[in-house]
Amino acid sequence: ALLNSAQVARPVERQPSSTFFVVGYAPWGPVNLPTVVTSWLEFVRLFGPFDANSYLDDSLYTFFNVFPGKQAVVCRVVGAANALATLTLKDRSAGAGLNTLRVDAKYPSTRVDILITIDNGTSADTFKLTVRSVLLDRKEIFDNLKIDAASIDAVNQNSRLVKIVNLASATVAPANIP
Repeated sequence: ALLNSAQVARPVERQPSSTFFVVGYAPWGPVNLPTVVTSWLEFVRLFGPFDANSYLDDSLYTFFNVFPGKQAVVCRVVGAANALATLTLKDRSAGAGLNTLRVDAKYPSTRVDILITIDNGTSADTFKLTVRSVLLDRKEIFDNLKIDAASIDAVNQNSRLVKIVNLASATVAPANIP
């Protein structure tokens, strides 16, 4: 039998994908919390770049850049080896100084590097906290901080890398700053 032109097979056109649900390991980001991302760049900003130990990044790169993916719901899981990095800072009092401030990484990780620098603040009797991650290509600067609730809240609400905790140094301000 002869086929007419209406019966000729045509390739199926690629259709846009809408939502991708994925669970896996990433070097950084919220743990066990489904997070909506709408692009590859947003995924990298929230969860870190390619990691040799993960297939999560490969699947999301493909979803957003090969297929016309629109959004993904990502849930990061971590293994038992992950730890929450912490650093205790001493105050400027004479001698060895007293513990005054603790800086904790925002999320547990085995790979993310967080570098902390403390300098004098722009205003008198304050300090500047610089937080940097080379792996995540991120730098945060918080200037004119004091060891008070307002300064600590400002850092904790705005930082994507760390949380800080006042250790209630017995040293009187301003010598209680790190």
